[in-house]
Amino acid sequence: MDAWTPREAARNAPLVFVLSLATVVPLELLVFDSTATVSEAVVRGLPTATGLAFGFAFVHVARWHYERKAA
Repeated sequence: MDAWTPREAARNAPLVFVLSLATVVPLELLVFDSTATVSEAVVRGLPTATGLAFGFAFVHVARWHYERKAA
């Protein structure tokens, strides 16, 4: 897997956020609280999805920086 440049990381972070949220919300409903509404599950899933998006972008930018310094 190639490292993203900072521009690619900024462009892809919203996609990672949406995909993370789409994964976390059903898990929230199925595993943790089956009586929660979808909007409650979305609110509970926002911190996780945000953290995953920022973390994923950070890892890729750090890898890009390391590969650039090594070259």
